[in-house]
Amino acid sequence: MRLRHYQLRIAQAVEEKGNSIVVLPTGAGKTLIASEVIRRCGGRGLFLVPTCLLVDQQASAIEGWSGLVVGRYHGGLELPEHFDVLVSTPKAFQTIQSKVTGLAWSSFKLVVFDEVHHVLKDHPYRKLALQIPKNSLCKSPNHRLDCISDLCPGGEQSGERRLADLQGATDQETASEEELEASGFRSRGAEAEVLPINLPAAAHGAVLAPAQRKPHLMAQTFFQRLKDGSATPFAQRLFLVVRAMENALAVADTTFTSPLQRHAPRKWGEYAHKAASSSVLYASMEHWYEALRVLVTSWEEAEDAVAMFLDMAGERQCQRWPPEVRAVHSGFWQRIPDSFPRLEHLKDILLYKHDMLTASHGEFRGILFVQQRIVTHILEHFILNDQDLNHLFRPACIYASSSPATPSLSISAKDSEQRLRAFSVGSVNLLVATVVAEEGMDVPAANCVIRFDPMVNSVSFVQGRGRARQAESAYVVLAERSDRPTSALAAAEQQQLEMIRTFEVPAAADPGQEVSAQRARERNAKEVLFGSLAASEALQVLNLFCKKTKVDLQEKAEQLNKEWVCHLHYSSILRSISTSAAAGVKKDAKKEAALSLLALLQQDMLAKPS
Repeated sequence: MRLRHYQLRIAQAVEEKGNSIVVLPTGAGKTLIASEVIRRCGGRGLFLVPTCLLVDQQASAIEGWSGLVVGRYHGGLELPEHFDVLVSTPKAFQTIQSKVTGLAWSSFKLVVFDEVHHVLKDHPYRKLALQIPKNSLCKSPNHRLDCISDLCPGGEQSGERRLADLQGATDQETASEEELEASGFRSRGAEAEVLPINLPAAAHGAVLAPAQRKPHLMAQTFFQRLKDGSATPFAQRLFLVVRAMENALAVADTTFTSPLQRHAPRKWGEYAHKAASSSVLYASMEHWYEALRVLVTSWEEAEDAVAMFLDMAGERQCQRWPPEVRAVHSGFWQRIPDSFPRLEHLKDILLYKHDMLTASHGEFRGILFVQQRIVTHILEHFILNDQDLNHLFRPACIYASSSPATPSLSISAKDSEQRLRAFSVGSVNLLVATVVAEEGMDVPAANCVIRFDPMVNSVSFVQGRGRARQAESAYVVLAERSDRPTSALAAAEQQQLEMIRTFEVPAAADPGQEVSAQRARERNAKEVLFGSLAASEALQVLNLFCKKTKVDLQEKAEQLNKEWVCHLHYSSILRSISTSAAAGVKKDAKKEAALSLLALLQQDMLAKPS
């Protein structure tokens, strides 16, 4: 295996110029370029990847190319004792770095960020990237930073600013379509076919208009719509079943209290799951809570997914419940149609693309992208139980194993790895996946990508298309957001490509402007700081203050004898304050440290006002 011309050129440029950002299309060999730089660079290296699934894949690729000893680390794995290169997820590395002295930034000669467009908001990538300059990694001629990505972050202004977060990145390397094609790489995937289904106006009833949807008020909005009668008929019927079941549970178990108003939607099913050992009614209740969550998080649109999930969970039967519940339950199922437009539309597209690609490629190998983990299971169930689909498609769902789809539905990292291997050899011919399969996943066999849910950004648009890169492949979009149609995402891609072509290292910010800006932020955040200082609220108040002042709170916890000691550090351009607290429980130590830090911040701001 040899490097393509553009891969060799970029590897040499990065070696010569130092701290660099490499931007290339999906599948163009960014990992291979990074592996070559690691091989040439020598010394200890750190390679950060955004998901656990990518750790082993990228580690194997680096190992195979460089011949170095490559360690693997993420949640659930032990930190290897010896390695030349460590491949890790950012969160796992961030946690272990505070506990192991041998993982200081100064101990690495080369750091690589894979899929660097994640350097934004509160992602661990951004927190790590902002720490690097403070530890002088990029300021030393003996140390370097390299980043690889499919695409820069979105937005002309935000793009440069987010790239500037990678302090010390002084060069950007890419390759034109012409150079990629000349080296034998098909640079663009299939053009998007936008084939949305035109649902009848009454399909969902009066769902909430997109402009009125505020994610942080999702559950509150849903219950208010139920109260004032504006919720969809389907939502009202589903909620009647849930309420009837809750009333029956309250009679059977006097300790029962509804989690609906007390907890966020993701906690509803957990509540019932924990109590399932005490009564079979709780096991059924878990399924209905999860179904309600699917409806709430879809703004009452996913009636088809709710019905399919309940059917998959065996909830068409209701014999375990008392008669009053069975009556409401029967009324709900009587109104469920035999088929749903979205699922029938998906079925038509799958059959059409299967015939077309089997004729042109000899086989169908597809990826069906959805937004939520639970929907991967729902669509897998739909395909396996449809008599027209189940003899053509061998589906398997994959998503990040860090969180389950529901308390009773999950897949392990090993499951995902096995399913990807099965897809590569053809024993699985349809992956039903969340965005975990968009980034860096090695799925070269795919010749069809279908987007079941709307895409939320241009990165998803580009990376999804890049998964269908074979000649005459298909890329089908079945749903669009009205405010982010596919055409707008394609336009954003072109804007970002222009940013890449004209990239210049952002000029250093004026220290005076930075001081003024931070003064304004801390002045505006005073109302948060000088409120309640109860220990139970201290951590929440501190996190909100840091968010408003745009400061990353530094935290370190260690166990000394039988106590936990938590160290917290707040550092802005105006002030630097540290504190510690000890307690028998780690969480309590953190709360006490937060309370102490808030008090010290108050004193310092009174002594040195913004």
